[in-house]
Amino acid sequence: MSTHAVTGAVLAGGASRRMGRDKALIDVGGRTLIDRALDVMADFDQVVVLGGSAQVAQVCSRRGVEVLADVHPGSGPLMAILTAVEQVGDVVAMAVDMAGVQAAMVDAVRAGGDARGVDIAVATSLGEVQPALARWNASVYPAAMAAVDDGVRSLFGVVGRDEVSVVQVEVGAGVGINLNTPADVAIFDDVGQ
Repeated sequence: MSTHAVTGAVLAGGASRRMGRDKALIDVGGRTLIDRALDVMADFDQVVVLGGSAQVAQVCSRRGVEVLADVHPGSGPLMAILTAVEQVGDVVAMAVDMAGVQAAMVDAVRAGGDARGVDIAVATSLGEVQPALARWNASVYPAAMAAVDDGVRSLFGVVGRDEVSVVQVEVGAGVGINLNTPADVAIFDDVGQ
């Protein structure tokens, strides 16, 4: 367990173009994706939601969760995460559409970032890097912003930089399941997740 504060951060922004409606509000197994994500983050003393619609903000308000405004709307998850790091320090961030993530996976990523000198602890699933579930320590902020200044806009673009100390945390199958389309939701529901 961490000896200092780490904040859980759910990435709920984005246009949800392929889904056709707000992903965070999609019902999967009797719960919305935003509720599932907040439940997975329940062990954190502080949880924030990054971006999201007015309806997502209502869910967060009911649950006592702060919504951080998207300071750079339309800039993607990297800028949302960096906004959170700037405002609250170390975060474990996960995308709201990662319906297969379990609390134990989040805990493993959180613990992976405790080692001295680690900037990012990124989840891997069967060896495949899943940067939408990662711990971003405040120490990464200068290098990440330098990457942004160099034109980097993707999570992979920061995770892959030589000057960023990254540890990979194998969390097993399931973390790589992203629900981007109605067909993805139907398949996920069919397998009984």
